[in-house]
Amino acid sequence: ALTFRFDTKRFSGDTTNVKFWLQKATTLMKEISIGINPPLDIESGTVILSKASFDEKDYEWGQWLIYGNETIGASVSLDRVRNISNGRFSIEITYSLGPL
Repeated sequence: ALTFRFDTKRFSGDTTNVKFWLQKATTLMKEISIGINPPLDIESGTVILSKASFDEKDYEWGQWLIYGNETIGASVSLDRVRNISNGRFSIEITYSLGPL
């Protein structure tokens, strides 16, 4: 599993607005994906996060979204968003591979 944590003042909003934060998490992951070489398919997971932000079903914090093939599954989760201080927010996203 890989967990990404962003501490930022770039975005601000209600920490209970999951769809808003799904969109922001998608934006951040797209921006950094160019500069990383992870052992997981981050790009496909980010697409799934983006779709969840527009889905009519309600997404819940920490809910695993499954993507990838049937042999070795992969999943992504928006774990949490916290207001840490003075308009700074912490956004945590986890990508996971397996079970193998």
